[in-house]
Amino acid sequence: KQWYQRRVAITAGNLKQLVKEGRFLSAVNMLTEILNSSEMSPNTMNLWTLRFTLLIKLKLYSTAEVEMAMFGNLDNCDLYYEFYHKEYPSKKGSIIPWSFRLLWSILPLHCPSSGGLYGAL
Repeated sequence: KQWYQRRVAITAGNLKQLVKEGRFLSAVNMLTEILNSSEMSPNTMNLWTLRFTLLIKLKLYSTAEVEMAMFGNLDNCDLYYEFYHKEYPSKKGSIIPWSFRLLWSILPLHCPSSGGLYGAL
């Protein structure tokens, strides 16, 4: 067994492979690098959904809680297609995937002290 983490190129294929191999912490680390250099978009929201799924699977609830707080009550103007009207001229509504909303709603079960964060539930 390797006791070090080998560096792999940051690609969607490698991210998928890390998840497939069950190397969830490595996938979270790769997502950190990807998301730090990404602007908000529907595709980025899918990556955030994967990140929160992995954080919860790894029981890194406090990290998930802190990061989830960045999204507020999921109603910020940059979380709607209308904010990106040049890129998505015919789309309306939220760019937040349903699975992200589900993760957002179950996180307080793991972080009971964060009840105030999720008052909109």
